[in-house]
Amino acid sequence: MKKIFLIFPILLLSLSFVSAQNLNLGGTDLPDVEVPETEVPEVDVPEMEVPEMEMPDTGNFPVGKWLDANYDAIWSFSSGNIQLFKEGELIFDFKDKMEGFDIAGSANGVTLKFRTAETARSYEFVKGVTNRDMTLIIDKDNGVHYETLMKMQ
Repeated sequence: MKKIFLIFPILLLSLSFVSAQNLNLGGTDLPDVEVPETEVPEVDVPEMEVPEMEMPDTGNFPVGKWLDANYDAIWSFSSGNIQLFKEGELIFDFKDKMEGFDIAGSANGVTLKFRTAETARSYEFVKGVTNRDMTLIIDKDNGVHYETLMKMQ
């Protein structure tokens, strides 16, 4: 009797498997599928002229004026230029004189870097997010390093 109870479930499982294999579910065999070829249209992309940039965009860098108290000089940042003033007189205009211009932002603030051949210096300005001050770092080509904290005016 125990053998019949063991054989009966095995027989049912076997019959279920055999009948499932014989079902036609209306699918298509993969080798019978034909994929039509399509043409990829040619797209005429006009050449674009890239205008020369007179002044790198300082868009992400704050505009305003900062005092270098050591030299009593004012650094003026606008959206299109950087200028240096002493006693109210323009002593250097950086427009069209910046090489290797780089501006980068992070959670700590914004950093602007460039080099100017005419002054033989590399400049770095670091503007943090916690206050209005800015750090000025100048490295001269002769190896002299200068760093100061400037107050916004």
